[in-house]
Amino acid sequence: MTYSFRWIALLAAGASLAACDSGGGDDGGDDGGVPPPVLARPSKSGTVAITGNDKFVAMVNPETDSIAVFDTASDTRTALVKTGKEPSSIVIGPDDDTAFVANRADATVVKVTGLTTSPAVSAPVEVGSEPTGLALSPTGKRLFVAEFAEGRITVIDTATMKVTGTIDGPDRPKALAVTNNGDASDDDELLVVPEFFGEPSGAEGTDTSRTGRIRLYKLSDLSPAASIALAPISWPSSRTPARSAR
Repeated sequence: MTYSFRWIALLAAGASLAACDSGGGDDGGDDGGVPPPVLARPSKSGTVAITGNDKFVAMVNPETDSIAVFDTASDTRTALVKTGKEPSSIVIGPDDDTAFVANRADATVVKVTGLTTSPAVSAPVEVGSEPTGLALSPTGKRLFVAEFAEGRITVIDTATMKVTGTIDGPDRPKALAVTNNGDASDDDELLVVPEFFGEPSGAEGTDTSRTGRIRLYKLSDLSPAASIALAPISWPSSRTPARSAR
């Protein structure tokens, strides 16, 4: 597989990229070979999420321990749902009616079904301290949870809401993204994990004292795929805005 690091870096930064159909998927569905629904876009962490058909928007409300759902056609709120203490991130599944919410203060994740009709919240799934970011595999079968305080990614089976694995190693992961080439196979995609803190690379207290890093993992077996270093940039004094004379 050839990785486009520039594209992946843009995705990790939160760029909205449309998925393209490569026609290479071989994961057929259980109903007469019909493939499962696939997300319309790459999945990424966020406090706001939109359905693939652009008809509904959902957002977290950390102050009220809830999420709000809005109809984009009428600009009206259709639901206000309690999910847990300090929800920090939300993603919406490929059926456009199921959401997953990370509750940072509770260290839990919940599944919200009937998001656009009659929302119902599942029993909470306990994860590591301070879950701050979520991302789904393109088919929505796996949910990835960034545990900021643990330095770990937890993997949840969305059908059973059971933890099926973990990825140790990323330093303070706060946001996540998963690539999406538009086919019905999750195994050819990558999990993108930017590290929140930079790595020491020079004299502390200078512009070039830290190097950023983005880690990539294969969804097929959760093994490391690559690592992208983001070189520090020295900010020239000439770019500092001049103070106006008084």
